[in-house]
Amino acid sequence: MAPTDITRLFRRLLPRQQTGIDAVRHAWGPSVRVVVDRPADDRVYVAVIDRSPHQLPEPRTPEPDEQSGRGLLLIETLSDRWGYDILGPASRPWGKRCWAELRVKDGE
Repeated sequence: MAPTDITRLFRRLLPRQQTGIDAVRHAWGPSVRVVVDRPADDRVYVAVIDRSPHQLPEPRTPEPDEQSGRGLLLIETLSDRWGYDILGPASRPWGKRCWAELRVKDGE
């Protein structure tokens, strides 16, 4: 991938930084893992993995004067699909993966 391609990709992904910001703010533990993948020429997948399986993302509508609470609204608006998966066995989950997928044009 040429440097200009990487620049275009990061410009397209910058709105997705909200996924990571939410994970750092709401997750338990000293670290989070970020995954960026290109499953198809026209798709980009971004995921954040943390160790908070019981603290699930819940979209809400914040009041206009609230300084937070818009993260999932941004992700929902800017991505084609988003969701989360619980990681580990159902009887003893160890974390979750919050993800977003977006369509990109050729050359982005």
